[in-house]
Order: sequence, then structure tokens, then C-alpha cells
Amino acid sequence: MPRKIISTLFEHPGLGVFFIRITLGIMMVYHGFPKIPSFFDFLDSVEKMRFMYPQILGTAAVLSECVGGIFLVIGFHSRVAAFFITITMSNAFFFVHRYDQFAKKELALVYMMMALGILFAGAGKMSVHRDS
Repeated sequence: MPRKIISTLFEHPGLGVFFIRITLGIMMVYHGFPKIPSFFDFLDSVEKMRFMYPQILGTAAVLSECVGGIFLVIGFHSRVAAFFITITMSNAFFFVHRYDQFAKKELALVYMMMALGILFAGAGKMSVHRDS
């Protein structure tokens, strides 16, 4: 029985992309939606970090996490969503958490690399919209 399960998994390599896409999408939604009720406080914190155009970048970060996460879960324009998530998480890793210990910023790096993988691989076969 275990051999049959393992051989079945190897016959469907698209499952790997599927699980990464779903996991990243759920985690982005989980990470982004708490920022909505305190949206203006979040924008103030972005402004305190001295980013240029903090209202635009803060809004883009929340949208990429929430809307991009939902798009990843359903597999709708996954490469576009992954692009914006990659940008958002690279900002988190390289700028927001630049002085933090690696343990504090490693999650942003993991999210960034997962999004980068989806950006290159696409949504996979199990998606609403297949990226070409």
C-alpha cells in the first residue's frame, strides 16, 4: 500500500506546485487580513520606516498579501500574484527586517522563495487559470 501511494505521487509531479501554491496562498491571506482592520495604523508604521510613498507601498503590500493570496489559492493569475508577493516579501526581508536576527526574517525569505518558484513554474494543472 505505501509503495502504491508513493508511486502515485511520483506520477503526478504537479502536486508539488499545487501544495506550495495553496500553502503560500493561505499563509499570505493569514498574514495580510489582520492588517485590514488596522489599515491606517499599518500605513503609519510603513511611513515610520521611511519608505518612499508609504501609502502606495503599504496598500500594495496589503493587496498583494490578501488578494494575491486568494488568487494563489484558487490558481487565478498565479504568476502575477506571485510576482507581487515576491516584491512584497523581498521588501520585508531586505528592508523591514534588515537589522533583525535571521530567525525573525527567515519567514519572509521562505515566502519570497515560494513565490519565486510559482513565478517561474506557474500555477500547475490544478488551477482555475493556467499560466502559460
